[in-house]
Amino acid sequence: MRGAPKKVNLKSFSQLNIKNGLWNTTNDLELMTCNFYIITVPTPVDKNKRPVLTPLIKASETVGRILKKGDFVVYESTVYPGATEEDCLPVLEKISGLKLNKDVLDKLLLLSSSSDYIDSNNRIFKSIKSIDEYNNKNNKPCCLLKLTNVELNKLANNISRDKYLLNLVNNYLGYINKIESKVQWSTVCNTTNDWREENGQTVTYHYDVHDLNFVYVFFYLTDCNVSSGAHQIIKGSHVKKNFFTHLVGSVKQTEKDLKQYFIEDKFITIEGQKGSGFIEDTSCFHRALPPLDKPRLTLQIRYS
Repeated sequence: MRGAPKKVNLKSFSQLNIKNGLWNTTNDLELMTCNFYIITVPTPVDKNKRPVLTPLIKASETVGRILKKGDFVVYESTVYPGATEEDCLPVLEKISGLKLNKDVLDKLLLLSSSSDYIDSNNRIFKSIKSIDEYNNKNNKPCCLLKLTNVELNKLANNISRDKYLLNLVNNYLGYINKIESKVQWSTVCNTTNDWREENGQTVTYHYDVHDLNFVYVFFYLTDCNVSSGAHQIIKGSHVKKNFFTHLVGSVKQTEKDLKQYFIEDKFITIEGQKGSGFIEDTSCFHRALPPLDKPRLTLQIRYS
């Protein structure tokens, strides 16, 4: 006979697991650091012996919210044949990834096209054409511009207060005291990285230190890949700085130096179609690649 079940001290259990490289969490942003998900929830039956898939669907929704390109999902729950393809996969496809509603995206693009463009020196441009003309004539071009328009600012503000985003961020930070949003245009221009940095376009790996607790939400408003200014991060570097304290003295580091401390698969490039978004704790090392063949338009929201 089995004896009475032993009582488990969950706090001690969690601390033990952390020491072994494992931990328990219900935090979506912590789950985002993973790329292999195993779903093992129970699949009970009702009084008529029919399977109840509610736990499975809810677990699929949780994983779907944080699923990224290249991630793996394995179902270990006991289900009837076809349940994974017919019941679970559609949930993953529907929920996965942050994505702006098409009508909202179209309105953002329309308002952006009629906005003023302001560079780091407070020069105002009325159109993308005028920016391109200026850049073609000057060896110190405009690299990064903020868009300003009353209606555009209002729409960005409304998006930043979306209930889903607020719940997700509040779950990570524990509070939200301040929300800031802006739409930015990154141009294709022939210049040095030093000039880009001087004008607010940080193309060197760095981490943010302007607050103790913060997180960003980014939405690509144009299709974005490595040649059009995709964002790059070093996965897990927001919690690993204590392992190389001599690097913490500077918030900027070269890719060559960082590769001495992080393995290759920690360097992630975030590409996406227009309307796609992602959440990032920018206390990790990150950078935005300079656009080479197409400009980039982004909505950036900062929560602190």
